Amino acid sequence: MAITPLPSPWLWPAPACPTSGSGLALQFTTSMNASGDRHAFICRAPKAGTLAGFGVRTGTAVTLVNGLRFSFQDVSATTGLPDGVVDQFQTLAPGSVTASTWTEATALTHDGTGGGVKRVVAVGDYVGCVIDFTSFTGAEAVNLINGIGITIGGTELVETYHGDGSSGTYARALLFGAAFALRYDDGTYAAFAQWCLPLAAITARAFTVSTTPDERGMVIIPAITMAVAGAWLWCTLPGDATIVLYDAADAVLASVALDKDRRGTPTTAGGTAAALFAAPVTLTAGATYRLTCLPTDASGVSTTEFTVPSVAHLAACPGGAAMYLTTRTNAGAWTDTTTQRPFMGLIISGIDTGTSTGGGGSYGFVG
Repeated sequence: MAITPLPSPWLWPAPACPTSGSGLALQFTTSMNASGDRHAFICRAPKAGTLAGFGVRTGTAVTLVNGLRFSFQDVSATTGLPDGVVDQFQTLAPGSVTASTWTEATALTHDGTGGGVKRVVAVGDYVGCVIDFTSFTGAEAVNLINGIGITIGGTELVETYHGDGSSGTYARALLFGAAFALRYDDGTYAAFAQWCLPLAAITARAFTVSTTPDERGMVIIPAITMAVAGAWLWCTLPGDATIVLYDAADAVLASVALDKDRRGTPTTAGGTAAALFAAPVTLTAGATYRLTCLPTDASGVSTTEFTVPSVAHLAACPGGAAMYLTTRTNAGAWTDTTTQRPFMGLIISGIDTGTSTGGGGSYGFVG
C-alpha cells in the first residue's frame, strides 16, 4: 500500500451550502393548479441503460380528481425544455399521490401500460422528466419541491435544471440541488455528479450531553484506502462540541474540538465547520468507521440529516450507500439507519495509488 498525498485536501462528499438564510431545507415549491400546467426536471443520463421512471417530492398541497401523469420526453436543442411529445408515460391514480411525500412512477412505457417499450439511453443523453395532469378540473392542485436550496462551492448546478410550467408556459430555471431521482429498470438510480438527492425529508437534530441520543454521525465504509486529515460538518453551535473518528472497535482514531466562540457564523446560525485532526489517519478500504459529533456542554449542537426512501436511493447520493446515519447514548450501543445521513464528510489528504504485499491492482476513487 502506498498513500500518495493530494496537492490539496478534498472535502468528500462536497459540503452542501444553503443559498439562503433558511438553511438546509426543502425549498422552491412549484404549484400546478391550472389547465396546461406542468413541471419538468431536465437531466443528462449518467450511465447507459433502460429507464424505468423517476421520483419527486410533493409539497404541502395535493388535490387530484384525475390522474397525475409522469412522462419521458425529448429535450429541445433550441429551448432546453421538453418538446411536448410524450414518448413514455405512466399515470398515477389520485389516491396514490399524497402531500409531503416521496412519489415515484416506476413503469413508464410507450403505451402507459407498464408492459410496453421503455426508454433506452446512452451516457449523456438529455431526458425531460415531465409531470402534468391527465386532464384538469378546477378543483385540482399539486405542488412539487423542485430544489433543496444548496450550492456546491458557491456555484449553481447547471447540468440538472427544471422547466417550471406552473403558469401554463414553460420557463427554464436552474436548480440549487434537485429533489429528484432517475430510476433504471435494474432497480438502481442515477448517481449525478452533484447534489441531486431523492429526498423524502430534511431534518434538523438538536442534541446535548443529556439527550437521547447524545451522539450523532455516520458510518463510513471507504471504497479505497485513504489518508484523512480532518472532517467537515454542517451544524449550529449553541455550545461546544467534538468531531470524533472511531474504528470498528470504537477506538478513537482522531478527534477535533469545535468552539462556539471561534467561528465565522453566530451560534444561532448554521454553517459548515471544517477542522483538521492533529495528524492524518489512514482508513482502509472495506473497513467500517464512524464519524460523529459529540456535544461537550449542556447547550448542545444541532446537525442536519436527510432521509431517502430506500437504500437504493442512498446509493445514488454523493458517497453512496456506504455512508449512513449512526447514533448512540452515553457511549452505549450504536443504532444505524441506512436510509438517513447527516450533512457531514471527510477531508481527504491522500489516496492509495500503489500495490500491497502479495498482490497488486489499482483503486478508483468513488465519491
